[in-house]
Amino acid sequence: QDFYLSQNGFAHDGLIASRLGLAAIPVAAETISLLTLLELAKLTNVKLHFMRLSTAKGVEILQQNEYKNNITYDVNIHHLLMTENNINYFDTNAKFVPPLRSENDRQSLNKAIINNDNVAITSDHTPISAENKLLPFGEAKAGASGVELLLPLTLLWAKQNQVSLLEAIKKITAIPAKIIRTAVNDDSEKNLQNLGTLNIGGNADLCLFDENEAWQICEKNLKSRGKNTPFFNETLNGKVKLTIIDGRIIYSDL
Repeated sequence: QDFYLSQNGFAHDGLIASRLGLAAIPVAAETISLLTLLELAKLTNVKLHFMRLSTAKGVEILQQNEYKNNITYDVNIHHLLMTENNINYFDTNAKFVPPLRSENDRQSLNKAIINNDNVAITSDHTPISAENKLLPFGEAKAGASGVELLLPLTLLWAKQNQVSLLEAIKKITAIPAKIIRTAVNDDSEKNLQNLGTLNIGGNADLCLFDENEAWQICEKNLKSRGKNTPFFNETLNGKVKLTIIDGRIIYSDL
């Protein structure tokens, strides 16, 4: 985000922000920053990864840019499921950076995710303490606990968009790993070259989950220090049962 266009804003520059009297962050805050970084990337011939894209115009710029073959980006799962309407009644759990955008932006982000193998879905895990959320909207900190909810929210997204289970899981596993592998050129980082794959001799990084198990998003069921999420008290399907990293069990709910 361009600092000068976003520093005093809290919400998307649209009807909701106007009705609630909230200082807004325009789409231009994202697009100007994107264009600046793209020009610098061309000059320096570097690969570029953009985090948390949030606008339809941003997607258009990246897809049409002559430098697009050296570009990857990701989208926060909340921006795929929610819009500016979710901040209604000043819900601080729906306050993000960048802010939740319009329905048109959400639809464009969804199309980009579905049709592009260089775009990942991320949790944007930003746990915030309760005292920093129980404040007026403008003073509350932006962010939400996301890593524990990435699986069920991605499964929800897949159901809404008629995306297969395999393709949905790729968006939060194989594609992020591919982005990391693309960025690694140093031979000393050969251990990263097997990320996101299931190969003999590769990293034993595995996750076992039950796609149909329903669980309620509530304080006692969240392990993160931050218990805030716009999906609080909702029931979602998809529960992680076992997590293995480099052959070691680090989480078990079996």
